[in-house]
Amino acid sequence: MSSHGDVKLCSIVSRSEGLSIQPLDTELVMADLATGEYYGLESSGRRIWELLTQPTSLDNVCAQLTREYNVDRVECEEEVAAFVHQLHRAGLVRLS
Repeated sequence: MSSHGDVKLCSIVSRSEGLSIQPLDTELVMADLATGEYYGLESSGRRIWELLTQPTSLDNVCAQLTREYNVDRVECEEEVAAFVHQLHRAGLVRLS
């Protein structure tokens, strides 16, 4: 996971403040009120976002996803870390 910056399984991920979030059919549309940028999440991205309702570790997110979907744990960890890295770069989540 070193290719995803500071994102590690033990990282605690929390949603950033100042986001407007609206469901739209199967998609979740988010607007960053500070920058005016819009983002859309579908499918697994939307599910990951839902799991971040409360600050939680990536390990917990991956554990939940592997229970819900037929996915390999290592593959899940890599894909979740990459996705959270993108969210972090966009300023949509905080890592600690």
